[in-house]
Amino acid sequence: MSQHYTYTPDIWPPALTALFLLLLAGYGWRRRRVPGAIPFAISCVFAFGWAVGLMMQAAAVDPATQRLWLRLGSIWSLPALTAVTCFILEYVWPGRWLSRRNLALLSVAPLLFAALMLSNEAHQLMVRYPASAGAASLPLGPAGWGSLVYSFALGLINIFALSWLFARSPRHRWLAALMIAGQIVSRVLFTQQGISADPLRLPFNAPIIALPYVVYAVALFAARIFDPLVMAHRTAVAQLDVGVLALDGGQRVVDLNPAAEHILRLPLERARGRAVGDLLPAQVGEHLGGEHATEIALSLGAPQAREYTLGVSPLRDWRGLDVGTLLLLHDVTDQQRAQAQIVAQQRALATLQERERLARELHDGAGQMFGYVSLQAQAIHKLVSDGHLAAAEEQLVRLADVASAAHIDLRESILSLKAGAGASPAFLAALRQYLTAYQNNYGIAVALSVADDLDDNAFAPDTTAQLLRVITEALTNARRHGGASRVSVRVARTGDVARVTVADDGRGFDEGAPANAGVDAHFGLAFMHERMAQVGGGLAIDSRPGAGTRVTLTAPLCGVQKGGAR
Repeated sequence: MSQHYTYTPDIWPPALTALFLLLLAGYGWRRRRVPGAIPFAISCVFAFGWAVGLMMQAAAVDPATQRLWLRLGSIWSLPALTAVTCFILEYVWPGRWLSRRNLALLSVAPLLFAALMLSNEAHQLMVRYPASAGAASLPLGPAGWGSLVYSFALGLINIFALSWLFARSPRHRWLAALMIAGQIVSRVLFTQQGISADPLRLPFNAPIIALPYVVYAVALFAARIFDPLVMAHRTAVAQLDVGVLALDGGQRVVDLNPAAEHILRLPLERARGRAVGDLLPAQVGEHLGGEHATEIALSLGAPQAREYTLGVSPLRDWRGLDVGTLLLLHDVTDQQRAQAQIVAQQRALATLQERERLARELHDGAGQMFGYVSLQAQAIHKLVSDGHLAAAEEQLVRLADVASAAHIDLRESILSLKAGAGASPAFLAALRQYLTAYQNNYGIAVALSVADDLDDNAFAPDTTAQLLRVITEALTNARRHGGASRVSVRVARTGDVARVTVADDGRGFDEGAPANAGVDAHFGLAFMHERMAQVGGGLAIDSRPGAGTRVTLTAPLCGVQKGGAR
């Protein structure tokens, strides 16, 4: 063995290259679930055999042994280059260009090349062997030139595929450009080394085959081009209906998803590098400093402006430093229109229901009062006609009292209707306004107490309207039927329930009195119960003759499902 081989420092570059390729092959096999990792690992194995042949060729002493290792090492060169092409095709378009048919076509030339190199006679078609020539300057035969042309054809395929990727995918441009450069440089140097008597050498005398594999390893693993998680994130962002804009530290656009392109009516190529202030309204810049959401209106050439919810999130690196901003534009136009339509329908329904209640209340109140006035007027007319003037005068005095009471009731009804008037009344503010007018109009002392943990935001609009109507009804009853001189209104909170208590110092009444005694008719209890039930609340009355009346209302606060009083 020592007669054929000797130690030389020239064996270290191919030996280290072989070790490097072997490690890459093992790492690629361990990561074989990553798309493209298997053809990469196979190419590393073939290139490993090629590097081992170069190492043994450098250690060989006699020309025959050098030629032997040249043959054995060269067997792996074309399969390695073919496997690289398979890797690049899978890199450019996973699952599309590396089909079974293309794989079979690409395998023909490497197999034929290997067969020629293994044959003792046919391999001379690859390389001419003069009797005294060593392995470093062997001229190529016809088949050798064919394999060289084939390797350049593979290079052209690789460069075409990578150029297509460079043009179509901005995310991959720097990697595609790096691999294109590796393809060109490695083939130029390899060809120059194969046909020149004085070949160029790389720094540290490293074999040329090591060059492109460094780039492939970075592209496949360091940049995680085929990482399923990264690809899933990109696919998910691309399929979102929400517009996604990625901005750099200078608030310039670096990326858009298709939804954002549609919103901005601008492709990514034209938007990249532009300041976000040039693409969106100026008020957007006011919201870029924090993590919050706001609503903005955008027209951007559309016939009608659309409403968007703008979400802003800072992008931070592994050190926690801000490197950019993420903008999310969610189109809420249709949602707002639907909500507005629902609110309009609810208001229309509430208006119809309120009209029905008012019709019943007017029938039981003002309607009966005017019916009584009409009957009394007819009776007085008959008394006057019959000459009973004293009786007619007595009836007129009674009629005047009834008309005065009707006038007071009408003013009170108008005051009650004004309480909380508006699209969305504020409960406490409307209550204070009504109580002030109530005290000024009727001279009845009013005391209001509101718990500190309650404000207007705690009451829903529909609850506010019904509470105000029931409270005004209770106060009307205290004045009209109870003869009260002092009333108190207390608004408190018990858990998620509002509790309103209206107490007076009036005459009170017997809760056990029969229905025909007219109590329900006087106090309008049926209407009060109905209103509170509509908002999921309840009503309770505590009264005794001579001890006044206490009316307690309960209603759910905002955010609590209506399910009845607690």
